[in-house]
Amino acid sequence: MQNNWKKVPLTEGDTMKRLWLCLILILPAAWLLAACGPTAAPPAATQTAPTAPATVAAAIPTAPPATAASPAAAASLAALTVGPPPTLTAPPSPTSPPPPPPTATPSPTPTMPAPADLFVNLELVAGGFTAPINLADPDDGSGRLFIADQIGLIRILTADGNILPQPLLDLRARLVTLEPGYDERGLLGFVLHPDFATPGAAGAGLFYVYYSAPRTSDAPADYNHTGRLSAFRISAADPNQADPASELPILEIPQPQFNHNGGQLAFGPDGYLYLGLGDGGAQNDSGVGHSDGGNGQNAYALLGSILRLNVNSPAAPQRPYVIPPDNPFADGVAGAPVVFAYGFRNPFRFSFDAGGSHDLFVADVGQNLYEEINLVQLGGNYGWRIREGYTCFNVNNADVPLADCPATGPAGEPLLPPIMVYGRSEGRSVIGGYVYRGSDVPALAGRYVFGDWQYDAQGRLVLFTGVPTLSGEWVRSSLTVGASSTGLAPFTYLLAFGQDANLSVYALTSEALGPDGSTGKLFKLMPAVRR
Repeated sequence: MQNNWKKVPLTEGDTMKRLWLCLILILPAAWLLAACGPTAAPPAATQTAPTAPATVAAAIPTAPPATAASPAAAASLAALTVGPPPTLTAPPSPTSPPPPPPTATPSPTPTMPAPADLFVNLELVAGGFTAPINLADPDDGSGRLFIADQIGLIRILTADGNILPQPLLDLRARLVTLEPGYDERGLLGFVLHPDFATPGAAGAGLFYVYYSAPRTSDAPADYNHTGRLSAFRISAADPNQADPASELPILEIPQPQFNHNGGQLAFGPDGYLYLGLGDGGAQNDSGVGHSDGGNGQNAYALLGSILRLNVNSPAAPQRPYVIPPDNPFADGVAGAPVVFAYGFRNPFRFSFDAGGSHDLFVADVGQNLYEEINLVQLGGNYGWRIREGYTCFNVNNADVPLADCPATGPAGEPLLPPIMVYGRSEGRSVIGGYVYRGSDVPALAGRYVFGDWQYDAQGRLVLFTGVPTLSGEWVRSSLTVGASSTGLAPFTYLLAFGQDANLSVYALTSEALGPDGSTGKLFKLMPAVRR
């Protein structure tokens, strides 16, 4: 998906980044021309959209609206604030506050051996994708894996390693037209219902997608597209085919620009559905479609937030979700009822730890200087655009942090710091991963594995691990990809990580800058011996 490929190609800050890439990276000539040559920003989508859902998210309010502007908006507000409480009894969402930022001294002491010497091999599992962005395991005994591709296809990888010629679902006709050279829109999120493989359950055969649909007629004319969250069901006649007519739209979110879309979907240990959304695009969280002070700091805006919905207790077919009663703004008084946490620029890849206390890890892509990993709690404000990493963000000059800035958000709430940060000398756009709970690579057990979209100056894939210290701080170290990895070409972009039912971890990659071609690959993390 490049959903987060992650910066606007021709914004002021990113122009410098592209010049930097051209100067220090040794690239094939064709790529160099594509990366450095003149390009145009993708045009706003104007195609006719599919039928809109009954629940449509209104565009960026700055305070609770007194009245709805349209019947669709009225339906949206009703859906956000009315409905019976959920009947789930799953463990609660993570609520532990993240630790304070690291200090220069004393040196942190990891709670497990330091990972500086860790190596991993990437074992090629499958290729032929365009831009793979999600992996899902139905865990139904078939051995299949479902691979979502940014171009709008969900492919089936069989137990014997073959990709079925017919996709599980083809959404290409429902997407905006993607720019093959570079685009952050497309099919951005895909997750199976926890009861997907449970015969007779309400969630049997049910899955959810988040994709970039054309701008709807009731969206502002200068907006770019609409983010759509929908449910689909598997065909009763064929377990390898979804019923394309089964689409149930759940949320529609007007998107002012083509970038910073987020789009990750996941079910939490509480049984609720989580969706990460970027701040709306452009740069500095400002401009068309951005609140005063930025969408990240506007708790009423859905953009720049992690959303949480209960899709298991629908009040009516017209309202296919209700608000979890412990959402921080469930009553709609101080923020949008669906918001779980906020203050993000582009939460690009997040996951719940499959073990331990099931913490929620969110990778947030920075503007010009820093990439960060956040340990996210209910109702937390993670600082954007007041802060970038541990520094004070300067809206007027994103390359030079301010000397000082507020420690609290608009309502006086504390700005919660990230647990790990790195600068542009080590990467360009963080890709969140998983706390490793699999058995393939014992040395990674309990470590958070993540990476960066951009390869390094030698064309090598950039991976990291992070471990907590005795004081609660985290240590980040490189995870070196072994030379005996199979099928891994130089100058490969990391698009996402995936996890199967056995908790093995996969890397999803592409050799193309944008959603084009067929160089997308799926790799499994396996042990490697240091040479």
